[in-house]
Order: sequence, then structure tokens, then C-alpha cells
Amino acid sequence: MRFARNLSGHNIYQKYQLAGEEALHRHLESKKGEKYDCLITLSGGRDSSFVLYYAVKKLGLRALALNFDNGFRHAQAVENVKQACQALNTDLLEFRSRKKLNVRITTQALRTTIPFGPGASCQFVCRPCYNGGKAFLYTTAEKYKIPLQ
Repeated sequence: MRFARNLSGHNIYQKYQLAGEEALHRHLESKKGEKYDCLITLSGGRDSSFVLYYAVKKLGLRALALNFDNGFRHAQAVENVKQACQALNTDLLEFRSRKKLNVRITTQALRTTIPFGPGASCQFVCRPCYNGGKAFLYTTAEKYKIPLQ
């Protein structure tokens, strides 16, 4: 379902219309980069690992994998990232915030929000990684001339 607002400002919901695999392939053909066709953020979990596999093996894209060292990564996730990239012959860029800024921001967010319960904490704990990752995604796309649409 997709959320939208009608002209009177009321919420309406529209069912997604799938364009199909042929439309996806046509779109991807028009969006080739110089060295890489796409960026894939890779956490080392099943979802992002599958996205990398699908992009490289099923769609034939030249992917550049990005991994954000947020200071809280599990050793198994780090190993999964390296193995996935090696198995798929994909380049990997790892990055972390300067001066552990991400860890400091996350720590402060936890200190501030824990008294308000887990709902408040969840909203703010992920924000530093999201913002840092998004900024790195855009700067990397620009640096390597990778299309973002």
C-alpha cells in the first residue's frame, strides 16, 4: 500500500501497481555508471546480503558495497560482509565517523531517551547511522559517478 493525501488533505491509500521484471531491466539499462552501476549498503545480515546477490547475479549489475562501522557492529556481521563481497567479486568500501562521533551521538541519544522507554530510544538510536550512511552514500555516488535513480 502507498500512502498519499488527496486534495482535501485526507489520507488515502493506493495499491502499488507492479511494473514487472521487464520494466526493471529497461530502467536499469538506462542507468549504467562508469565503473559501478549501483551502490548497495551491506550490513552483513540476510536482507542486505540477498540484495547484493540479486543485484550482481540476477540483474548483472556492477555493484559497489558500502558498510558503515557504527562502533556497534558484531564480529559475525563484519565477517559476513567480507565473505559476501569476496564470493560475489564485489568491491567494498567501509567507513566510520570521524572521532567516533557516531558512538558519542548514539550514547547521548540513549542517555536522553531511556527514561522515556524503548519506543523513544528506538527512534533516536538509529538516526546517527542513518544520517551518516546516507551522507556517505551520496558522496560516494558522486565520487564514482554512480546513478542514484
